[in-house]
Amino acid sequence: MEKEQHVRFETIKSYCKRRSFPTESSIRWWIFYNRLGFADKCIKRCGKKILIDVPAVDCWICECDEKSKVEIRE
Repeated sequence: MEKEQHVRFETIKSYCKRRSFPTESSIRWWIFYNRLGFADKCIKRCGKKILIDVPAVDCWICECDEKSKVEIRE
């Protein structure tokens, strides 16, 4: 039985292969528009390569519902 390896940084493609949410296109949209600070908190860039900080994405998903509620009220 293979032990699941915890990786901190992944490419968008490899991140989305093992998950049904979010999709590649939604991640790229969040990066481009920096929706709710996604690019600032969850993305690391190495030259042209975009890497996702997996633990940061998990935290961002938990926090984004509360932030979006505040944004809608303003």
